[in-house]
Amino acid sequence: MKSFHYQISWSEPSTPNGLVYFYMIHIGQNTSNGPKEERCVGNDVFSINVTLLPRTTYRLRIITYTIARLNNEYGDREQINADQLSFNSTNLFFELVFTTNDSS
Repeated sequence: MKSFHYQISWSEPSTPNGLVYFYMIHIGQNTSNGPKEERCVGNDVFSINVTLLPRTTYRLRIITYTIARLNNEYGDREQINADQLSFNSTNLFFELVFTTNDSS
């Protein structure tokens, strides 16, 4: 099956609760046994390029790591690792489930 290249980009949080150390990006097929990829990028990187299959549903998570998150002060680690959609009011955690189209 043919794959397509996509660019995923995000903005720096407006109120990050301290210095941003890095971003952790998780992307994978939205199935329990589908392939998944994790990338860690520096605090000055706001996009990555990925190769995805057409007509496939993916789950994307972007997590901002500050000293507060590294010290687990947010208490949302279980939400981040869960397989269900969740939202975070700290503006440091983003999740999206999407389906790619059949681009040509």
